[in-house]
Amino acid sequence: MSQSDLAEKAGVSQATISRLENAAGDVAVDLRTVHRLSAALRIPVSALIPPREEVPDRGALPLMMAPTEHDEFWVVCTNPMCSDNEIIARRGAKPEVVWAWDEFDGGIFEQIQYCSECGGKLLKCCPKCGKWFDRGDTKYCMRCGTRVIPELSDETLGVLVRRKLGEEIG
Repeated sequence: MSQSDLAEKAGVSQATISRLENAAGDVAVDLRTVHRLSAALRIPVSALIPPREEVPDRGALPLMMAPTEHDEFWVVCTNPMCSDNEIIARRGAKPEVVWAWDEFDGGIFEQIQYCSECGGKLLKCCPKCGKWFDRGDTKYCMRCGTRVIPELSDETLGVLVRRKLGEEIG
């Protein structure tokens, strides 16, 4: 894949790709760029970041990469149909989804990818800036303000309520 192809696929400039390829490990990299490259190349973020002992200047790396084994991180399945997530329908009020957040040890950050209930991709960091979730029940990213939990249409909420009612009756 050429630098231009990768740049287009990742949504970054070709100059950024060239700068990163020619860097000697001491270049400051925006975490969003790392996540975009990871997604474009279909490889884990950890494959793009050298192990700590190989990095001569820790100050050159972004502050938020992935949690360490001493941190905890939170994940959520954003599939509203997932049985982990719960729909609450109260008479006279708009139905709402209670999203089920799970906490994990930071040492397994790269291993946790998919929901054990529905197989959907888990959300464990902000899709815009890449900050990992250090608490559950997050609706907006604490770093960039991006909404991380999807807003569901009335139609989708209606489907969820009908499904729930069908399960309770059946």
